[in-house]
Formats: sequence, C-alpha cells, structure tokens
Amino acid sequence: MISSNKKHNGEVMKAKGISRYISIDIVESVLMRMNPKDAMRLSTTCKEWRVTIPQYDPTMRKTPWFFTILRSTGSCILRSVVNEDISFEIKLPSYSREQIFIENVLHGWLVIQDVTISLYNPFSRVRLDLPFAPFSSFYYFYVTSAPTNPDCIALGHNNELLFVWRPGDEFWTAEKNVEVKYYKSIVMFQG
Repeated sequence: MISSNKKHNGEVMKAKGISRYISIDIVESVLMRMNPKDAMRLSTTCKEWRVTIPQYDPTMRKTPWFFTILRSTGSCILRSVVNEDISFEIKLPSYSREQIFIENVLHGWLVIQDVTISLYNPFSRVRLDLPFAPFSSFYYFYVTSAPTNPDCIALGHNNELLFVWRPGDEFWTAEKNVEVKYYKSIVMFQG
C-alpha cells in the first residue's frame, strides 16, 4: 500500500516487523527513475499503484525522447537523448501502414492521421479515436494537455476555420469568428 502521508512511517506488523505502507516519497523517487514504458506497466501491480501513477506520469517529464517509425514492422523506436543506452521498440496499433501519418507527439500522445485522427499513448497503449472531421486534413493540430485530462482541448485548423474538440464531444466545433488563414501554427501559454 502507498501512504500519502509523508510523515507516516508505515503501519508495522509487530510479528514480522514489515511495513505495510510505502511512503509516497519513495514511490515518487522510484517512478521518476524508471523508463516510461516500465513505469506505465507498473500501474497494473495493484489499485494503489494504478491511482498513483498518473500523478507522476513519466511521459510528462521534460526529458525529450527521439522518436523513429519503423514502417516495415508497424512499430516505433523511442531513444533517450540523455542516455543512449536506453531505447525500446513499441508496437503501434493496426493501421494501414501505407496511409499512416504521425502528425505530432503531444504530451506523450501520438497524433495519428489515417482515415480519421487518433491519439495514441505508446506507453499505456490507450487509443482515442477523435470524431470524424468535416474536412480532409488539418493544417495544424494541437492538444492543450493529455486527452485523459478533462480540461483538455484539441485545436486544429485547415487554413480556413479553427476547429475545437473537448473530451466527451461527439463532433468538432467550428469557430466561425476566428480568422486563421494567416496563421501557420497554434501556440499555447499556460494551457
């Protein structure tokens, strides 16, 4: 079990002398030193770890990863730019390999455009298919946070209109009073 009380020394079992609780400081320290793939899989250990992992999401660290797509195998390679010995291959979900286009990597999620736009987390293997867009493709696409965050907003424009999507929306909303044809990118400041 994980103790959220940093001063909690653990409930000690007197017969065996073993602590039943792990201090949240120790959990945080362990998670921050693990590679993201292993840290995400650690969340399957027990209920307490599953609840704790998102608070210390390893994909949100500022350390960049070099991302390479292997079209022949339908996977990607992630390499640490800090430690060249750390790299791993992650299988991508089944898409048409000829048409798949990795648009961007935002907040640890791949923005994949095939027939529709999907957000895919290669660490947790969660895939979120966004609603069908009423246009052929985005000129630019951005999400303000991971799509698992209820405050997430996805923004995209197709050189004419700005489109907005929030978790739970069934459709993209076109913002008609925003002139976007002269803008080349979307920049966010503090969400």
